[in-house]
Amino acid sequence: MSSEDIQSTIESEKQKILLIKSRRVTYLAVTIVAIFLVMGYSFTVGSSSMTASTAYKILINQLFAGIWPGLFGEFSANEIFIVMDLRAPRVLVAALIGAILAIGGCIMQSILKNPLATPYTLGVSSGACVGASLYYIFGISIVGGTAGLITNTFICSLIPVAVMMIAITRRNVSPVTLVLSGVAFSYVFSSLNSIMQYFGDDSAVTNVVFWTIGDLTSSDMWMVPILAIALLVYLVYGLIFGKDMDIMRMGDDTASSLGINVKFVRGSALIMACFMTAVAVACAGPIGFVCLLAPHICRKLVGSDMRWLIPMSACAGSMLLLIADMIAKSVLAPVMLPVGAITAILGAPVMVYMLYSKRGLRS
Repeated sequence: MSSEDIQSTIESEKQKILLIKSRRVTYLAVTIVAIFLVMGYSFTVGSSSMTASTAYKILINQLFAGIWPGLFGEFSANEIFIVMDLRAPRVLVAALIGAILAIGGCIMQSILKNPLATPYTLGVSSGACVGASLYYIFGISIVGGTAGLITNTFICSLIPVAVMMIAITRRNVSPVTLVLSGVAFSYVFSSLNSIMQYFGDDSAVTNVVFWTIGDLTSSDMWMVPILAIALLVYLVYGLIFGKDMDIMRMGDDTASSLGINVKFVRGSALIMACFMTAVAVACAGPIGFVCLLAPHICRKLVGSDMRWLIPMSACAGSMLLLIADMIAKSVLAPVMLPVGAITAILGAPVMVYMLYSKRGLRS
């Protein structure tokens, strides 16, 4: 090839790379804007009529009351109560939990090299259900009230993770072994949960069953800063170690030869994914399909580069859970359906379509 042909090929490849980057930026920007639009619409869903702009003004007024008091004027106590106590907690928690669950699924699928892997695969959700059963059926908790339920579910969800981390530090454990051990933990916790329900009264068992579906009814504003910090840490971690995770998909030996500490990256990724998922599950229960579906959708849009896939999955997860929450609030209003059931109803057909489509089969 002549120097002119080589230069032309280089320019062509540069144009392709630029096109891919611009497409990724466009998808990410459009999704972020869509999240705020969907959140605004979700603020209006309820028995009391309120515009999205009014809801956002009240929310900003209350969040920045100490810095810019009355920035958007004055609002009635009833309007403030509707936004800050009823609607904003549910909407904001849905957006943050959806993002956390989606990132967890994205990282687990990459680290374990399994397209069906999620933090739930390792027994996080099953452990959390045991914590909920201890709280509702036997009244066992470190603290009282809703905080007791959250504490129970959080601690119990980390039990299988702690066991796996001990195993990883002592010996080399393959991704397949981790998945199988997670399945084993899930069976053990499910059995314990069934035994406890056998001895529980009807109301307690009903509460446990409802919680295991996953719901946002107990959302509160104090959860928002905790979930926001968790999401920020999660994103930073994913962006720092995203390149290493990409290389690890080529095989542990190849990654090690390129100077990557495979054991550390895999172990830290598992700890991070399971810990953050435990935070989300403790706040809203084991909401399913978000952590499985969002990464697969985004992989078709932005590719498998983790530095793009992680933030895009976070946005897609927020969108999925916000839409599911709107449906849960409005389809049988004023009755609110558990959002976990809606995500399963919506997610399962989409997942099946993606698997059996021509593009899905090739991937």
